[in-house]
Parts: sequence; C-alpha cells; structure tokens
Amino acid sequence: MTQNIEALKYGSVTTIPCGDLNIRVYTTKDAIDDQVILLEKQGKGVVIELPAFHNSIQEMTSYLKEKGIEVEAKLVSYHAAGSSFLPDVKSYLTESAIAFNTDGQGAQLIKNISDVFGEGFDSGKVNSGEKLSAGVVTLAGIDLDIIPNGDAFEVYIPEAKAVYIHMLGHDCHSIVAGAGHADAIIANLRGYLDRGTEIFLSSHYVPETRKDVETKIAYLEKLRTTIQYLGASDCKLQEGSMRADVNLSVREVGAVEFGTRTEMKNLNSFTAIRHAIEGERKRQIALIEAGNAVLQETRRWDELKGESFSMRFKEDSRDYRYFPDPDLMPVRISDEWIECLKRRQPEFGREKRERFRIEYDLPDYDIRLITESKKMADIFEEASAICGQPKKVSNWLMGETMRLLKEKEMDAEEIGFSPENLASLIGLVGRGEITSTVAKEIFEVVFEKNVDPVQYVDENGLMTRRDETALRSIVEQVLAQNPKSVEDYRAGKQKAIGYLVGQTMKEMRGQADPQAVKELLEERMKCGQ
Repeated sequence: MTQNIEALKYGSVTTIPCGDLNIRVYTTKDAIDDQVILLEKQGKGVVIELPAFHNSIQEMTSYLKEKGIEVEAKLVSYHAAGSSFLPDVKSYLTESAIAFNTDGQGAQLIKNISDVFGEGFDSGKVNSGEKLSAGVVTLAGIDLDIIPNGDAFEVYIPEAKAVYIHMLGHDCHSIVAGAGHADAIIANLRGYLDRGTEIFLSSHYVPETRKDVETKIAYLEKLRTTIQYLGASDCKLQEGSMRADVNLSVREVGAVEFGTRTEMKNLNSFTAIRHAIEGERKRQIALIEAGNAVLQETRRWDELKGESFSMRFKEDSRDYRYFPDPDLMPVRISDEWIECLKRRQPEFGREKRERFRIEYDLPDYDIRLITESKKMADIFEEASAICGQPKKVSNWLMGETMRLLKEKEMDAEEIGFSPENLASLIGLVGRGEITSTVAKEIFEVVFEKNVDPVQYVDENGLMTRRDETALRSIVEQVLAQNPKSVEDYRAGKQKAIGYLVGQTMKEMRGQADPQAVKELLEERMKCGQ
C-alpha cells in the first residue's frame, strides 16, 4: 500500500492512491485523535466522519481549499459532532446512525467530551440529513456500498478494494467482551478479506493492509484458544477473566538506550490495549518534541475518552522492583519442575489438528473450525468415539450447530448438548429410524434442552413411518393434486420428481424414507403412461 504523508499544524494527511481515486486520511492531533476519511476523485470528494475540534475543522477546510477538492457529501456514521465542518454540504446517515447520535451512546459521548473540553470542541450534532439504506449509492462519482452494522454503518469502496469500519465494526469504543465477541470481530474482518479487501480504514486508527488485519485475526484466535485449551480462563473479559498491563517507552531513531518507561494497568480488551499503546506512544513523542521529560509513572487508560491519566509517580526504577516479604517463604523453581510442567501441558489446537488429520481423515477446513473451540473439539472426539462416524459428527457440528450458534449469537464454549445425545441422533438417522428432515427438527430441541433423542422420538411419534398402504394413499393424493408436475416428468423433465417428493414428504410430516417415496412416485407415474 503506497502512502504519502503530509504534516500539518494540527494533524497530518495520509494519501493512498488507488487509480483514479485517492483516499486521504486526516489524522487529528486533538484529544480524540480521530481519523477523518476523504475519498477524492477528479476534484470531487466524499467525507466519512467529521473532525470535531475547531482547530481541526479549520485546518481540514483550508486543506480542501488548497487542494481544490469540492466535497459533495458527508457520511456521518458514529461521529456526529462537528456540525460547523462544511455546513452547506449534504449529510447522509442511516436510520440507526440517526438514533445512535440523537438519543444513543453517540449523543452521550458528545456531551461527555463537550463537558471536558468546552469551547474548543464543536458539540453541534449532525443527526439529520439524507437517509441511507443498505446497498450501493453513488456520491461524487464514487460507488459506495453501505453496510449497516451495530449502531451505525460501514462503507465498502469497491473501486479501491477498501472498507471503512469504525471500531472493528462494533459499538462506540467497544471492548472485546469475551470469545463470542472476538468471534464476531474475526467473522466481520474475514468477510471483508474474502471480498478481496486490501485497505482497512478506521476512525480511530491509521489505515491498515490485509496483512495487518490477518495478523490481528491470528493473534485473537491464538490467544483465545491457547488460554481455553489450558483451562486457565474462559476468556470472558467483561467478567474480569483476563486483564493486561502495558509498559511502554520511546526512543529516537538510532538511539541505543530506551526512554523512560510508563505503565498502564488493568486493560480489559485487545482493542483497549492497542489504543493505549498508540495513545501513549504519541503522548510520549509529543512531550519529547516539546522539550519536556517523560515521567516514570503509572497511568490509567480511559477507553471512552481515548486518553490516559496519571495515577501515581515512581521516583526511580527501584520503585518497580520486588522486595522480600518476611511473611512469605522463598519459592525456588527448578528446571526439572519446569520440564515436568511442560510434559503435563494439555494437547493444544495445533497438535490436535495434526492428530485429527491423521486419525479421522477430515478436510483441513473442517478440522480448523472444529479445533478453534476446545468445547467443539471435545464434543467431536467424544461423539465420534461413541457412534464411530466422525464425518457425520463433523457435518452436524459444521452445519446445524454452527447455524444455531450464529442464529442465537452464542459462543461455541456455551454449547449445552452432550456428545452422547449427538451420537444418539446420528445413530437414529443411520439406522433409518428417523429421516434427516426430522433429525434437524429434533436437533434444535437437543441444542436447546439437551434432550435424549431416542426418548424424544418415542414421546412425539417421530419414528419413520413404514406403512406402505398409508404412503401409497398419500402418493396418489399428491399425484392427483399436481397434474402439471406429472406431465412434466412424463415429458422427460426429471426435476419434476423432486417437487413431488417434497410434497409427499410434507404430507408425511417428514416421517417417510425419501428414497422409498421417490421410487413409489416413479412407479406410479410410469404405470399411468
């Protein structure tokens, strides 16, 4: 990704050429440290999000004038403050963005920032304008795909293979709140990677490439699965299961010695960690460039405000060191004990994937998805051991289980059904005691309540009906009701039989053998010729 960076007084502009289209990212140096996206083509432009501090507003307005760029539209997603920026240019918002910025978290965020920064902040809100719907809209000669997501919307730019995502596509200044939330972020980013996206734009971070995003995904997946396989944590960050501290210093290019280090405590999300690192890096650089010293201290990162605050000072590096507590006995860790622990480590995802590939002869895609969750991998292995049909188990996990997890917005670690009941359901289908259609209906109950499939089939009369007299009666009825399909079949249109099988299975409530139905239909239609 080719970039050209222009330094301005209150910010900088990064230009990314994409053929006839230029992406210009104005990074502010104000308290919020935002990115304002400008899409420019042949002197016409579209702005995504707005600068909110008066200095930034004036600087970007002057920049546009200097470059001769005429902005024809403002897309307001999550950042509605800054109404004095290009007031005569039409604004575009989705219904959800209007609600978010009128009464939702966006409006509260603007109030909070205004209370802190006063007149330097333009608290005027853009919460009305042309209403956007999902789909492609052309503005300033640029096709933009509007994709509702969370509170507001994302913007895909096909011509540049680029996408604008506010904060990884989730709620305002959100955290990664557990493995399920991480899965949603991963799925969203993967979706854009699959679409061929090369450039990822955000209002709170510099432009990123495919490689950057792939690295993020890999890190999230590796960290989550490692901790879960160890059994050390459920990774539910919102419940305090995992925290991180950030220690950071900067040094000039070519310098040998590190600079003065600061520490930020108890960060509770991957997003907050990234923001804290970037924010503290910029803060320390600004101090040094202004001729001031970086103090050795502990700071607190405020994700909502996007800045850190001093908590306590460290007089010198000795304050960071540990000292003996007379009430605690020394703990001596031997190399032998460390080696013993290594031998006792559980099988991790990578080792499990390799073993599954050898033992079960499954496609790599199936193995990767199953082993991404320890719970899913355990269910697969135990159910396969019971029923002896690993591919069938994999199909149920990859198909119906994944569908229901997505539909109910659940994490795989929350699966409640037992391997025994999944294996039992697979056995019922394999023995022909229930059809695959009925099995899917039963599985939804198994998924919800972990019922015994055999008992459920008996209690609800779902066993496959083998009463040929009753089946023949239904077949005659279906043929009589669908003369056009019968005529099509006799004329050589083989697809017509599929419709007739479907109608018969519907009348039989899915409790007939589809192959037997097909054979009987063919027999009856051939007899009638």
